[in-house]
Amino acid sequence: MKKFSLLFLFISLYFSAFSTIDTLNVDITSDTTLTADTIFVGQKITVETSKTLTIAPGVVVIFSGDTTHQYNEMQNTTAGYFYIKGNLNAAGLYNNRITFTKADSLNWGGIFFSNLADSSVFKYCDINFANGIDSIENFNYTGAISARNGKLKIYSCNINNNNSAIYLNEANIAMFNNIITNNNIAITCDSSDFTMINSTITENAQSISATTNSSPTITNTIIYGNTANTITGTPNITYSNIEGGFAGTGNINSDPNFVTNYKLSACSNSINVGSSNTTILYENTDYFGNNRIFWTLVDLGAYEHQYEHSYYSSDTVKFSLCADSVQIDNIWFNNDTIFTHTFYNSPNYCDSTLIFQITKIQLPTLTFSPADTLVCLDKKAWIKPILTPNYDDAVITWTSNDSTETLGLNGNNVFAYMRTREKQYYINVDIQGCVIVDTANIGVHQEYVINLGPDTSACRGYNISAGAGQNGYLWSNGETTANISILNTGIYSVTVTDTNNCRYNNSVDITILPTPIVNFADDTLTLFSDGNTIIGGAGLGYDNYLWSNGETTPYINIDAADLDIGNHTYWLYCSFISGCEASDTIIVKILDKVNVNELNTNKEIKLYPNPSNGNINITGEFVNKGNVYISVSDISGKIISTKNIGDITILSENIDLKGLEKGFYFINIKHNNTIGTYKISIQ
Repeated sequence: MKKFSLLFLFISLYFSAFSTIDTLNVDITSDTTLTADTIFVGQKITVETSKTLTIAPGVVVIFSGDTTHQYNEMQNTTAGYFYIKGNLNAAGLYNNRITFTKADSLNWGGIFFSNLADSSVFKYCDINFANGIDSIENFNYTGAISARNGKLKIYSCNINNNNSAIYLNEANIAMFNNIITNNNIAITCDSSDFTMINSTITENAQSISATTNSSPTITNTIIYGNTANTITGTPNITYSNIEGGFAGTGNINSDPNFVTNYKLSACSNSINVGSSNTTILYENTDYFGNNRIFWTLVDLGAYEHQYEHSYYSSDTVKFSLCADSVQIDNIWFNNDTIFTHTFYNSPNYCDSTLIFQITKIQLPTLTFSPADTLVCLDKKAWIKPILTPNYDDAVITWTSNDSTETLGLNGNNVFAYMRTREKQYYINVDIQGCVIVDTANIGVHQEYVINLGPDTSACRGYNISAGAGQNGYLWSNGETTANISILNTGIYSVTVTDTNNCRYNNSVDITILPTPIVNFADDTLTLFSDGNTIIGGAGLGYDNYLWSNGETTPYINIDAADLDIGNHTYWLYCSFISGCEASDTIIVKILDKVNVNELNTNKEIKLYPNPSNGNINITGEFVNKGNVYISVSDISGKIISTKNIGDITILSENIDLKGLEKGFYFINIKHNNTIGTYKISIQ
């Protein structure tokens, strides 16, 4: 009565708490999915051949009962049930199961498969309170799940409180991770060869009733604690816990020590004794969603035990004491010690006597070299962990917050490859089981921005700058200054080493437009007051010419007679329409014409040849004998050389001026108190 009361409470909660309740009262003639929170079935529902009925996770399917039958009796056809000719897909989740149950105090019919299809599945389902169906296809089917010719799969289901949990007639099904309890018969099998892996069959009136022509395969399963535990038929059972024993490889006969929900206690002999053949496991999780395999071998039954270790006699347990103390069976220890301790009535340690070795670990301080630091972008920086005091047996591992980075290691050191502005490198230091964790933060120096300007066209002599005040510059043309002047078309790149010794690159494409060339051959031109000349500093073909005197021709005439004695500055400016321009300046020096001759001679003083290559002959005859002194000066009046000829009347002298630059010079002849000055030209 207690179970029925709980059921009614359960059903009423479903009706009151869920927002959607649907009634299924028509056969399934097309693929259909049931998603309402609760589905009520009050009659026979047929899923036609080749059609699929899908039931979503979390759905509760409630069937009406038969008014003429009670529990453990056959149900007539007035009860609600499913007749599957096509396929049924009832795949729940381990934390969102599907439920098949009754709606009232009477039991429902069940789910009957009559097909050759193999795609039907029950997964994470609870199936209870079904009596079976009589007189269907001229046969009585007593199971909550009955199958004829079917090949369905049943995973991680709880099938309880039914007439027969499963009834098979010439049907070969696969079962895995199921808990089958509190049924009249767990499995009834006639001419069928089912496969059952990692299931728990317990607390049923009878476990497996199979005809002699049925040869089921049972592995990693617990069949224990049933009223009648005898297994009939010709089953192939291996690596299973069978009450009373059963011949077969790996089979045991031992109380599984069930705890809540038919889980295994820590001391169960059904832990870690399953088959080593993992290919037979349909899934890598157990009934409760836990991972299989937890140790080295799979556990028996639907539950994979999750306790990390069971200790046995003569085990030695080593503790590294990281904090101030450790508690072992309500006893506290805080220093190095070795002792023996026996655990009594302790399920995790299974009444074991253990030797404990406790080692007190003095955790060191952890620092980094360098400490939190800045490096250059796209560069590597080594981070060295320093333990004080040092532990040679420390095991150091590094990880990074950059999941794409493959860490580079050199012993315990890691290098930070700074492809982003900031990174964290996490260190884990394990010293005999005691762990220190810390984070090294690495950042990037403020990036130096080089602005060479956009690609452009410019005149010859265009200046570009990489910015001042940095540690170094190297241009593609070999220049090492912050600024360079561009004379030719090309791509100019620079590498700047900034004040943090980080290097940055940039480039610019410069097209040099045609630029005038203005250049006077001499910076200074000398004319005597009676001379004239034509000057020009540029060739033909420029768009504009402009002289300082307003002339707009490539050349101008300089007439010394129009100018004062002294220096006169002339400039020439030339340009193209593009705006490229150039200019140059020349100084025109005007000198007095030489007209000084006080010498008293019988024969005229002659200087030849004039112009000369520098070898000058001087001849003449004075009226009176006297001392003669000759000097040479340039047009500025500077004395270049002097020579004392002596006391003579006849003058015949040679002067060598071949070492002088081309130009005008003056020969000064002094006789007694008279002087004569003569201009010569050296070419």
